[in-house]
Amino acid sequence: KTMKAGEKAVVTVEPEWGADSYRYPIYEFKNKSTKLSIEKDMTLRFELELLSFTPCEEGFEKDSWEMSAVEKIEAAKKRKDRGNHYYKLLNYKEAAHRYDKMVDLLLYMDSEQNLSDEQKVEVAALRTAGQLNLAQSRLKLGEFSDAVKSCTAVLEKDPRNVKALFRRAQGYAGLSEFEKAKADFTLALELEPANEEIQQEHQRFLRKQVEYIKKEKTIYAKMFNAKKKASPLSEMQQGSSAAA
Repeated sequence: KTMKAGEKAVVTVEPEWGADSYRYPIYEFKNKSTKLSIEKDMTLRFELELLSFTPCEEGFEKDSWEMSAVEKIEAAKKRKDRGNHYYKLLNYKEAAHRYDKMVDLLLYMDSEQNLSDEQKVEVAALRTAGQLNLAQSRLKLGEFSDAVKSCTAVLEKDPRNVKALFRRAQGYAGLSEFEKAKADFTLALELEPANEEIQQEHQRFLRKQVEYIKKEKTIYAKMFNAKKKASPLSEMQQGSSAAA
């Protein structure tokens, strides 16, 4: 149910939801510390008052299960627009949140029986756009694993989607999974060999791979030398040389 500013409501909490194995800790009410001793078998009653509220940017929206197919499609478009808005402002966290909500709304629409062929195509296109935009936002946030997951979801339905391959390659590169990144870069360039953005990112990836390998070799060399110096055999050899 909805509430208006100034309205009050009484909420009843049954025992199985009201306390943990023993009791709840100290609660803060109106800046006064009040210790509540809540036993496992207590039924709790809270009186709540709605003092104020901030309207949702997207306006009032029904729960997804209450929406018709047309309403879900329109709501998804609004979420995409808000995501684009935040992305342009470089607020990648809020953008990712909007794209994530967009994808969730469309995730299971394929199973709806009242969709027309035209609506199915539109839903698929919106879902792909949402997942790709979500992946791009995740890359900007350095959340490479989540970016890879979003791209993989697209590629499961469209294995030759260049944007998904490109962004997944970047995600794998961020995770230092170079062989997987190389495979995605290679296929993306085979599909769009003239794409300058992919070419530039691929060259950046190759440089990163070389630097990573050099760093790994340096680390292993230091570990090997340290282990060699600390070995009993090395100490014996040094002792023999000194005696000679």
